[in-house]
Amino acid sequence: MTFKYNPDTPLSVLVPKNFKDSFIDSGSAIVTIPFEDVNKIYFEGNRFQAENLFSIEGRLQVAASRLLCSYPTVAFQVLNTGNKNELYEEVGTYIYSSNTLDILSEQKNKWDEWVNLYDPNKSA
Repeated sequence: MTFKYNPDTPLSVLVPKNFKDSFIDSGSAIVTIPFEDVNKIYFEGNRFQAENLFSIEGRLQVAASRLLCSYPTVAFQVLNTGNKNELYEEVGTYIYSSNTLDILSEQKNKWDEWVNLYDPNKSA
């Protein structure tokens, strides 16, 4: 794996502000870091039910590796900061190199609600 960005970089973990209107699969891992004047937002929802992605930790690893390695994928979105802040809330940070997730205490309920929407039995 070739990293374009430092794997020790804390990535922002996001959840949609409006779960019902999000085009991202419910319970997806969503991460971002600012790139100059835009935010590249990468996500993983395990749409195809890979065994290693049933846990949120597995989904975070894939979303983060897409971002840090600039992997080709359709599972990303580019938004300016204002649009990102309209659509998403930052709920914590994730560090890929140590697989460390830190959810802000005041955002724990929002995070839990989003993650618990994940349905491993959904069909693609």
